[in-house]
Amino acid sequence: MKRLLSIVSLTLAAGCVGIASRPSADLAPAGDWRGYVLHDGLRAQILVSLHDDHGAWNGTLSDGDNAVALSGVAIADGRVHFEEGDTAFDGSVAGSSMSGTVTGAQAGSFALDRQPDWDPYPSGP
Repeated sequence: MKRLLSIVSLTLAAGCVGIASRPSADLAPAGDWRGYVLHDGLRAQILVSLHDDHGAWNGTLSDGDNAVALSGVAIADGRVHFEEGDTAFDGSVAGSSMSGTVTGAQAGSFALDRQPDWDPYPSGP
């Protein structure tokens, strides 16, 4: 009987490990992100919205009142890439944080936090 319980316990534990290692939809980078770009010693606040349209990713980047469409949006295995004009963002997602490097005209780094209830127009459009 002890042997049967041990086998059942090990089987359940192995099954739980498999479940825990699967990516969760909540951890996917789709959604709204708020943070900053750091370049040339300056820190500029940005807002990034990423959307999965049946496997074709798209998004926008806002800095203040200026919102522009992103191009080259690619997301795979916890890595993210998107471009705004001649500036490219390459980074990774870990839980509710995204960070990485920026290359191009605004070379530096970026750090973003997930904003699940973010409203870009709190007082109306």
